[in-house]
Order: sequence, then C-alpha cells, then structure tokens
Amino acid sequence: MPIETEIEHNGQVTFPTSASAFWLDAGMATILDDADAAVNKPQGFANLATRLFRRPNQQYGTNLVARMSYEDGAGITTSPIVILYGRKNSDDPWQPLANKADATLAALTAILVATATHAIDHDDGTLRYTTVRNDLNVWDTCGCNEFAFAVSTPVAGSGTVTTASIQVKFL
Repeated sequence: MPIETEIEHNGQVTFPTSASAFWLDAGMATILDDADAAVNKPQGFANLATRLFRRPNQQYGTNLVARMSYEDGAGITTSPIVILYGRKNSDDPWQPLANKADATLAALTAILVATATHAIDHDDGTLRYTTVRNDLNVWDTCGCNEFAFAVSTPVAGSGTVTTASIQVKFL
C-alpha cells in the first residue's frame, strides 16, 4: 500500500507514518560485561546516574529500538541479555517494559557467522552493530521519558568486549 493511502478505521481517517532518528548512546558504555546484582531494583543500581538516559526533547516516537555496538575484532561468545526500565521522571517509580515479543528479558544477539536466516553483524570498519530484531529489540515506551537498562547476562568473549555498549533510537 502506498504511503499516501488513507485508511479508515472506526470511522476515522488515518495515515501510515514513519519517523527517522539518529542512534544515541544509552549512557552505559562499559557495563555490558558485568551483570547487575539485583536486576529487579533499578533504583539501587550503583551507577544509575551514568546509565540513565532520556528521550531527546520528549518529542520522538513511542517505540524504543536498541542494538549493541562492539569492537570489530571482538569474538562475542555470549550475547548480553538486558531488561529495559522506564519512568516518566524521578517522581515516578521504575517499571520494567516489555518488548514487542511481550518479554522483559531481551537478548542483543551478536551474529558473527552468517546463518540461513541471519546475516553477519554489519560494521563501519571500527565497530560492529547487532541487527535489530523487531520482536526482541523494540519496546513501547509506555509514556516514559527516562530509561535504564539492567544487565541480566553479561556479554562475554575474546578481544575487547569491555567496550560493548547499547545504542537506542526513538521511533
């Protein structure tokens, strides 16, 4: 269906839309290689101030998309599993957000060897980036403006895995 096509839904005319956004650092470089002691208590994270990130200008879309960036030469043997928490502001309690697969645990899966269904992670000559899975790596923000990732399973492997980080987009 062409983008300019009108769609009628329950008597209302709607238009398909899309947004574009830059990848942003999720404010947590170097912590993907260490699991959080209490993944269910974001208010108690020792480094919450450095891993807290906000929706830019509170004006972008309702979905948050995440990927992992890591050194091109790293041999990832264990991809990190993360939990995304959100809140409106510091007066609001943290809540775990479910991804589009309706799960709160999400893997940022590194693909170092092509398979029948997945190509190898792409790179820019310095870093590699995991491929976003629309079911696992996309969350509805549920009206939240502040976010933090908890690490349930840390990234592991050979080479420089300690610099692996998360990048996000709001769409």
